[in-house]
Amino acid sequence: MTLTHRRAVAAACTALLCAALLHPASAAGRKGLSVGMTMTSAEYGDHFARFPGLIDSVRVFSSGGPPAWTDSRILQLKAQGIVPFISHKTYDPNAFKAWLLAMPTDLPMVYLAHCHECETDMPAATYIEHQRAYWSVIQALPASIRQRVKYGPIQTKQWTENYGRSYATYDPGIGDFWGVDAYVNTWGLVYPDAAIWLSKVRAHDTGGRPKWLPELGVICMPDDADDSARAAWIESVAGILEADRSFKLVLWWDTLGTPGGEVDGVGTVRNFRLNEKYTTAAGTVPVKLSEKAWRRFMRRNKP
Repeated sequence: MTLTHRRAVAAACTALLCAALLHPASAAGRKGLSVGMTMTSAEYGDHFARFPGLIDSVRVFSSGGPPAWTDSRILQLKAQGIVPFISHKTYDPNAFKAWLLAMPTDLPMVYLAHCHECETDMPAATYIEHQRAYWSVIQALPASIRQRVKYGPIQTKQWTENYGRSYATYDPGIGDFWGVDAYVNTWGLVYPDAAIWLSKVRAHDTGGRPKWLPELGVICMPDDADDSARAAWIESVAGILEADRSFKLVLWWDTLGTPGGEVDGVGTVRNFRLNEKYTTAAGTVPVKLSEKAWRRFMRRNKP
């Protein structure tokens, strides 16, 4: 990393600390904001122990149709009082309907998405057609099931904003929520100003649908020596989400991400875990301030 780049990172970190003061997280949080995190099923036990009673929801993924209701991930989350947030890929409205009609009566709530982050998988017109077909299935459910289901589309912040695109292009205009998976670009090696970073998501007109961030993540940057700048960024984002009542859910992506392009000091690894920092020089090392910041955020917003 060049000296010029290091100075830029240092300046950005200083700005973040100022932003955290300008957009402080509410000491009391607010009701109606659900805060959780996602990890692999192998990491469930560790996270349940580290965040006892604090995780509101966890993503559950299937590359095909929806997972069986007896899937161990769903059962483990239900036992902890955590809402499964199920995302599946294969388009089959009839199978989706049959699966929903078999929803166990003892499952209090489930969040659903079909083909999240699908901008590169299909044209907008096809995506919108599929989403509206699934929404018709949701709307026709018996009341005893419908009241325990929330469904919505999930778009991609980087795909949309990195290339100057509009969220309106892929927004089908339906759903119990409108979601955006939101990651900070690793290749920038800086934490962006939280207010600016969230501005386009906040500006998108959802027609009254609540805004959800089903995935939120940023790595601990190489020059963030003690994890304090990432923690300050989290506090700044938390303050904005708590103040803006259009946001109703946010889940941290607390595991590894898909490997990306080569980045100075990071390589291709994308480690978003709150209690870890990865650099090519030191490998994976423990950190603690970001995890503490997220735990405070969770605690403030528990009912």
